[in-house]
Amino acid sequence: MNNLPAAYGALQEFVALTKKVDDNSFSHQTTELKMKFDTTRIESENQRLIENQNLKEQELALLEKNKSLQHIILLLTGFILTIVSIFAYKQVQRNRQLQVIALTDYLTKLPNRRHIYAQAAQYFQQALKQQSPFSVIIFDADHFKKINDNFGHELGDRALLTIASASQALTGNKDLIGRIGGEEFLILLPNTDAERACELAHQLQAQISRLGAEDLPAELKLTVSAGVAHLSAAAQ
Repeated sequence: MNNLPAAYGALQEFVALTKKVDDNSFSHQTTELKMKFDTTRIESENQRLIENQNLKEQELALLEKNKSLQHIILLLTGFILTIVSIFAYKQVQRNRQLQVIALTDYLTKLPNRRHIYAQAAQYFQQALKQQSPFSVIIFDADHFKKINDNFGHELGDRALLTIASASQALTGNKDLIGRIGGEEFLILLPNTDAERACELAHQLQAQISRLGAEDLPAELKLTVSAGVAHLSAAAQ
């Protein structure tokens, strides 16, 4: 109590110890706060990593789903394209068949009037351009109405088929022969002069009579009348 220097020294020592304790306490609190902050930050980072991982897993799942959908779409597209291709092919075939039907005589299967006339026009223009001969033979069955009346239309059709067969045997190319009427036919003879065309016309008459005798009843005499027209190089 009466020792002021000692008291002052004790007070300074107390202040120093208190400051030291406060410093230690502050340092400890700072360390705890820092640790708590670091822990919170780590937990936040971990949470963020977990969320990122979940997002990546969801993205992978979506990618797998999209991949499956793409495969399905590709399969459906291929299937649809196959169906469309088949349909288009059948449509083309059907159009060709319809075109053939439109240009073909239903009974003899020879070119019909429109087709053979178109062919004749082409050969005619070709003959003019190349200055080559071009001939045609037009012929019809004699007394064909009597054949139908006396023997019936079935034998009449057989007679027309016989004429068509004889014509094809003569030319070797059915595209050069056309049925232009009921019993009328036209034969195109490109690069053929008038003399040769007349020879072929006589051969045709003989061929039809011979086949008619073989394929038709004996009482049915099948004959044809024929005419020849010719475009010569000199006339051009």
